[in-house]
Amino acid sequence: MLNRLLEIVAKYPHDFVPYLFLVISFGFGIRQLKYLDKGFRVLLLFSGIAVLVESLMIVYALLKWNNTFLVNFFSLAELFCFSAFFYLYINSKRKKRVIAALSIIYFVIYLYGFEWSIISNYIIGIQRLIFIAFALMFFQNVLSELKVANIIGHAAFWFSAGLLLFSAGTLFIFLFSTFTLDVENPQNIFDWSWTVTQYFSAVFYLFVTVSFWLNKKEMQHGQMNGYHA
Repeated sequence: MLNRLLEIVAKYPHDFVPYLFLVISFGFGIRQLKYLDKGFRVLLLFSGIAVLVESLMIVYALLKWNNTFLVNFFSLAELFCFSAFFYLYINSKRKKRVIAALSIIYFVIYLYGFEWSIISNYIIGIQRLIFIAFALMFFQNVLSELKVANIIGHAAFWFSAGLLLFSAGTLFIFLFSTFTLDVENPQNIFDWSWTVTQYFSAVFYLFVTVSFWLNKKEMQHGQMNGYHA
């Protein structure tokens, strides 16, 4: 089993970079748990689910079992966790209704297009579009309410910026997955596309780690967090 793991690491080293950043982020969040507000406890839950799913994917790979359905399950967990986060952090009732509506629409599309044997790429592409909408709504909410004195020190800004970067960076890879992620195409195209996705994931988890740290500082100093508890 150890030899098989070393073989996978040697063959797909890029896949383990985001996993490392994810584990660090989750561990850091656990250490800050008592300082985190409701929104960031939801993000910590997301990180825990992500660690579990990524670990299961490694185990399935070691056993040479199909693990692509785990990616599809994880996309739904991401959607619900992030929609809950923004629902807490955005005060506008209209925007809250939009968040709820987009989440329901995605869930219906997810049920219709779920696949066990392959990654449901176009569904994940739709998910990325929804995440971009969530992040933009958050930024518009911050600008309109003017409650955040130091945007660079605002934890939710870092999470939203990381999510926007991650979603925009991987959006077209999934929207055009018939070309970028089709294993029947030249292997270098698939490898390049998947590697780009993995490194954007690593950067996103770095942003999440920073947001956990800043949320602790906000809670300790009693700063405005941007939502009604």
